[in-house]
Amino acid sequence: MNTNKEILKSKIDALKQKGSAIIFDIAGFYVQLVPAEPGQMYCEAVSHNFNPAVSEALEKSFSVMGFKLDKGANYSRSYTVNLARDIDELVQDIERIFTELYGLQPDAQMEVTEVE
Repeated sequence: MNTNKEILKSKIDALKQKGSAIIFDIAGFYVQLVPAEPGQMYCEAVSHNFNPAVSEALEKSFSVMGFKLDKGANYSRSYTVNLARDIDELVQDIERIFTELYGLQPDAQMEVTEVE
């Protein structure tokens, strides 16, 4: 059985190759990734603007992780994904968003949607 961490890594690796988009969703809390310029991945995490179960108080926690929140938008930032350690950092941040910020269980069922 694949863990969420293994799923995240394999999907991010595949996304780097084919360049579409992907959404990781656990119970309506989601993180989406889109390749940006070469070696960069644009990341959005759902904010209170799109899911009322997300506390507005999370803005500081997201800010500490390098995310910004534009008016009426999701939390967003770009990641460098050139090296394996870059991908590991992105995976760790996604896991932290789901578990620490959104308060979800580490083994919660994750739905993965690939957008062509």
